[in-house]
Amino acid sequence: MLGKRVLGLVAGLFLLGTCAFAATAPKHYAADVNGQKITDDAMMKVIYSWYSPRGVDEYITMMLVDEEAKKAGVVITDQQIHDKLMEMQSRMKLKPGTTLDDQVKQNGYTLTYARAMIKANLQADAILRQKTKVTPTDLEGYRRASHILISIPPTLGAPDPKGEADAKAKAEKVLAEIKGGKSFEAAAKEYSDDTGTKDRDGDIGWFAKGPNIPEFDKAVFEGKVGDIVGGIRTIYGYHIIKITGIGKDATGEDLKTLNEMIIKSQINIPEWMAKIRSEAKVESDLVPKPQPAAPAK
Repeated sequence: MLGKRVLGLVAGLFLLGTCAFAATAPKHYAADVNGQKITDDAMMKVIYSWYSPRGVDEYITMMLVDEEAKKAGVVITDQQIHDKLMEMQSRMKLKPGTTLDDQVKQNGYTLTYARAMIKANLQADAILRQKTKVTPTDLEGYRRASHILISIPPTLGAPDPKGEADAKAKAEKVLAEIKGGKSFEAAAKEYSDDTGTKDRDGDIGWFAKGPNIPEFDKAVFEGKVGDIVGGIRTIYGYHIIKITGIGKDATGEDLKTLNEMIIKSQINIPEWMAKIRSEAKVESDLVPKPQPAAPAK
């Protein structure tokens, strides 16, 4: 069947490569355990008998993604894969003396596998970007705002009326200073308890409505650019908000940033991979056939 043929081909190529270099390269062993050597051939048999269902299934998906990439004219270069690996490495913040190869192996994989997965994901991303269009309606659903947060001291048990009253009074004082001529940006640097935004003049960036802080969203999405709204109470404390942008009016770098945010929010690579996998004609005795969806009740 297809699964056996695929793994048989891989094993055959591996053995062919081993024979071709046997005259010039020392014999390689997968491991040496207390003097007992595990040959590459023995390791291949273990991999086949233990892990082949998962390996074949993943390889089938990668083949299908590659097929779709060719149809779409998508080409992923070695440099793109390398750049993505370097990006992963920078995010991992590896300990001194630890390589990316070490980290990948600790997670039970190899760099060869990591590169294959990266390539498939880059292909899928490029294909889906071709299918994704940002509309004026999409842009309309985004706002940009800055805020000054006056937090309320946390308490254990009963609410703290004094802490609540003090935070509210401070927010009113800060709002009065802004209305009296103090710049919003200067007030954010001086008063905001949001350490993530205070040094950016309180800038939150672009965002769509979310389920977590409806009071904040209501103030932002019902206002217009330039509005400054105070006394907005959320689970985090009291906010003074300045509306700085509406998505449909964005231009230049703001528009580029918004387009990228919206595209990323609409792309679902695992879902797309599962779809092309379920629609493909695959014959294999190593992987289970996709089960039909349960009938709607």
